[in-house]
Amino acid sequence: MRLIRLVSEDTQGHFDSIFDTDIVVEKGQQIALQSASFSEQINTISIDASNNDLDFQFKGGTSITIALDEADYDNENKEDLLTDITTKLNKGLVFAPGKAMGLNFLAHIDPTSDRIEIGYQRSDFLNAYSRVDRNQSAYNVIGGQPTIEPLSTKLQSTIGDSTDDRAKYYAEIPWAFNGGGMMWRVQVCNFVDNGEVFENNGFEIGLSNISPNDPTNGWASKTTMSNADKTYAVKYKRAGDQIQFTSTPASGYQDSGYLPNKYDNSASDDNDIVEFHISENRLKAVRYKVVGGVTSTDEIFNIEHPGVDLYPFLILKGGVNAVKVRGAIHTINPYAELPTPFTLTNDDNHPDHAVMLGSAPSFNGGNGLTDNILTLPSSLQQFFGYDANVTFSQGGPNFFFVADRIFLATLSNVSFIIELNSIQIESYNSATGQRQNIISVVPQQIQGVQGLVEYEPNNLYFINILENALIRNFRARILRIDGSRVKLRGLSVLTLLIKDKDE
Repeated sequence: MRLIRLVSEDTQGHFDSIFDTDIVVEKGQQIALQSASFSEQINTISIDASNNDLDFQFKGGTSITIALDEADYDNENKEDLLTDITTKLNKGLVFAPGKAMGLNFLAHIDPTSDRIEIGYQRSDFLNAYSRVDRNQSAYNVIGGQPTIEPLSTKLQSTIGDSTDDRAKYYAEIPWAFNGGGMMWRVQVCNFVDNGEVFENNGFEIGLSNISPNDPTNGWASKTTMSNADKTYAVKYKRAGDQIQFTSTPASGYQDSGYLPNKYDNSASDDNDIVEFHISENRLKAVRYKVVGGVTSTDEIFNIEHPGVDLYPFLILKGGVNAVKVRGAIHTINPYAELPTPFTLTNDDNHPDHAVMLGSAPSFNGGNGLTDNILTLPSSLQQFFGYDANVTFSQGGPNFFFVADRIFLATLSNVSFIIELNSIQIESYNSATGQRQNIISVVPQQIQGVQGLVEYEPNNLYFINILENALIRNFRARILRIDGSRVKLRGLSVLTLLIKDKDE
């Protein structure tokens, strides 16, 4: 039996040892790894004015450039950096027709691969009644019957004129809490003024910062919702009454200064559209109107996005055939866990195409599958594990830029491959489907000494040598478990044993 000790100070785990005599190996002999000792470098980065810029560009469109917080980052606070990227990309997104609608950014470490991913998903665009069918939303129920019924693309109350909030639709999956391109809109369809003096006409559309099914404060089954429940809302009462709104939690409604513009008792594309959306971290309530064939937008309120979950709701006050809305459509958090068997549809091929109304921005033409470009400073690329030098693009159904290497500051549950490069041995790797000269997989690390690996198996596992050779230049390398390069520091040592089959 022979012992061979290989040493290296190469930071990428390469061993290239030169001996002054031939090492004779023969086919049929066996080789094993007796021990391994090396230390993987824990990655750190200092973000300052020289490397704090990140740019995400929609190919052929606009780009979002953000300035990251200046700080030192390592394994202990890496999530702070990823959260900073996520938050600022979402804050920088401008609400516009096409891809931006329903889009939400995310920078994170994929838990299955330990790789950094920076990118986005896009909410699907389904009519309100389709979300009900998919158990993502609901109607309030009285006596076992829904208080709202869908009529083709329209929604109407089933309970007659009402001064309370029984006839309502509500989302059970909220908007993304950190903003992005979330949206909720309806269009006036029928709007018959019943001429009474009570508030039993029109409709209310809004966003609540309280979950409708919250066990303590939920409002799903409330007959009358409180001002706190109707956190941000817009109310249409009658033809001659101003549109009202509330933009401060629990404050109640106030006049907007705008009157309803057009409310034909038909499904006209010229009827008023009321919409909530987020643009550059501003929560806005707007009314799209058409006058003389020209579309214009009235801004009902414009406030800083509160950074919390918001649940769309709709209350119909007018009775059957008197008040109807159509095109009721809203986004949801695209990362939310959805009730089975339904999943998020990320592109424009939605199973239910919602009515997209002529005077309001449309998601059509915003195919999420187009290429994008992500640009990072070289130091940030290296820290995250991207190999690209300056810019790189990603297309196809995966909307995330996935790092080329495992994130180096993530060392828990990470193993290593020891590969021989100067001798053919009988080992195989299903990842490639081919034979690969793997002599061992090293799983162990020293507890309490981050990055340090001291490995010596209790039992040696000998592998057959497949060739006769005279070796003076003995080469090997250490790889991470996914085959990517390591980043080592200090002296690395591999100790090998060679024996005859009968030893």
